[in-house]
Amino acid sequence: MKISVKNRKIGYTYLSQSGYFSFRGQKEIAFESRLEKDFLTSFAFSERVVDIEEQPFTLKYKDSQGQERVYTPDFMITFKAETLEVSSLDKPLIVEVKPREILKRDFHLFKERFKAMISYCQQNDMIFKIYDESRIYTTYFDNITRIMRYKRYNYDPIERDTILNYINAAGQVSVGMIPEIFGGTDTDKAEIIGHVYHLLAKKELSADLTHPLDIHTEVWVNTNYGYEETA
Repeated sequence: MKISVKNRKIGYTYLSQSGYFSFRGQKEIAFESRLEKDFLTSFAFSERVVDIEEQPFTLKYKDSQGQERVYTPDFMITFKAETLEVSSLDKPLIVEVKPREILKRDFHLFKERFKAMISYCQQNDMIFKIYDESRIYTTYFDNITRIMRYKRYNYDPIERDTILNYINAAGQVSVGMIPEIFGGTDTDKAEIIGHVYHLLAKKELSADLTHPLDIHTEVWVNTNYGYEETA
């Protein structure tokens, strides 16, 4: 098996949504469907992800009939190492994004290329995974899309400091407890929760977003984003 580099070209796709996804303001990543865009949204939010590259290489392999074939996966995800010892969670992830309906209907057309990619990844310390709707549209994705609606809102910087200082002093606190330090009407408290979601979207706060986000969700200050306590 051999590989070669291939750059993705984006054009009009019938009944699809194609374009470019902004990866943390650093670069544009091409996508060819809404499913791919939502996949990128989910992975780009994770602090463990260092980089995402579309169509990173083309694999040349021989099928069961001895015919030479080529296969280009959709994305390669590079992760930040969590420890000094490399684990399966740190290995580059090679990804194919396909709707479940197409996978079920045409899997017989894909299985040899997938098998070749699995073999290549095993030999090169990478992991290959197929992502359909069941792997993309998770609670985590729902939470991200929810809080990202608040990312561009403008909030009072003094209110921001008060929220962060309070949570930093508490160490960890539920979303529903935070409005209590401000008081006010139900509308005022709802706005404070919106500010909390804004801070989650900006990564100034962290939470376990694999569970449903509600007033019982525990949040804490993300010290990786340069928090400094103010008087």
